[in-house]
Amino acid sequence: MASDTPPESTSLESVPPEVEPTEPQPDRFHRLKTLTLAILVPAALILGFFSFHEYRVFQQATEHLLLADTLAEQNKHREALIELEKCVAAYPQYYEAYNLMALLHYLEQNHESAVRAYKRGLEAMPDHGLLHLNTAEMLIYAERPSEALSFAEQASRLMPGDPRPAQLIQRCRTDMAKNATP
Repeated sequence: MASDTPPESTSLESVPPEVEPTEPQPDRFHRLKTLTLAILVPAALILGFFSFHEYRVFQQATEHLLLADTLAEQNKHREALIELEKCVAAYPQYYEAYNLMALLHYLEQNHESAVRAYKRGLEAMPDHGLLHLNTAEMLIYAERPSEALSFAEQASRLMPGDPRPAQLIQRCRTDMAKNATP
C-alpha cells in the first residue's frame, strides 16, 4: 500500500552528472527531413509512383517545402516563397506548397497574391476540395464574395458532410447582400 507522504528529496551528490552528447544534436530542419523521408517511401507506394525518378522528384520537392517552412518560421518570407516556387515547379500537385505560399502572402496583407497562389494550385489539382475552400475564403478577404461563391459551392460538392463550405456559402451571400444595399 502506498503512503500519502512524498518521497524523500535526494541530495545533489546522489544525482549523476549530465553527460554531454558526443555528437551535435540535429537541428529542427534535419529532424523534420529525416521524419519526412522516412514517410516518403511508404507514401510513394501508396501514391503509386511508377518510377524511382518520379519518387526522387517528389522527395526533392518535399525538401524544398521543408526548407520553405523553416524559412517562414524565421520570417524570411521572400526566401520561403522562392523555395515554394522550386517545390511546385518540381511537383505541381503539392497542396501544402500552395497553402503555405498563400499563407505567406496573406501574412503580408497581400490577398490578391494569396488568391493567385490558390488558383495556381487549382490548375494543378482542379478537384481538391480544400483548395476550393481556401480560395473562397481568401476571395472573401479580398472583398470579392461573388467570385468566392462559386469556389465555396464547388468545395461543398467535393467535401460532402463538411460544414465549412456551407458556412462560407452563407458568408458569401451575406457579404453580397451587404454590397448590394446602398
